Amino acid sequence: MEWNMFGVVLWSDPTDHKAVIWCEDQGDLAFYRHKDETQNLSLEAGDWVQFDVEMQRQQRLACNPRLIQGGACRSLPDMLTAAREEMSAGLEQGANDRGTSNGQAANVIPFTPVGRPVGATKIESKARHA
Repeated sequence: MEWNMFGVVLWSDPTDHKAVIWCEDQGDLAFYRHKDETQNLSLEAGDWVQFDVEMQRQQRLACNPRLIQGGACRSLPDMLTAAREEMSAGLEQGANDRGTSNGQAANVIPFTPVGRPVGATKIESKARHA
């Protein structure tokens, strides 16, 4: 089964032509490995891409990526790392306060590519002003 998706490159290795992509549906990450030597595509962290998704061994593979906007979300990998560290610190503090390690926390990071409005934001804004 194959379908089309947008995503942001979280990590890339230009030497080995590999990348990890955060998918628009917030599901599993997609993994990309450049195999076609005739295609000249270099992905970098923060690039906004569109790609075909193929499932192999319960893993998402990104195929035929197309660059939508280079560096559109350049700060996203750092934001995710900071959020993880903040969440870990909060969970540790909460566990210390309660004397338990079962603390649950949710931290949603807005995904807005540079210079591109997010449709959901427009809809929410219209609903608030109605």
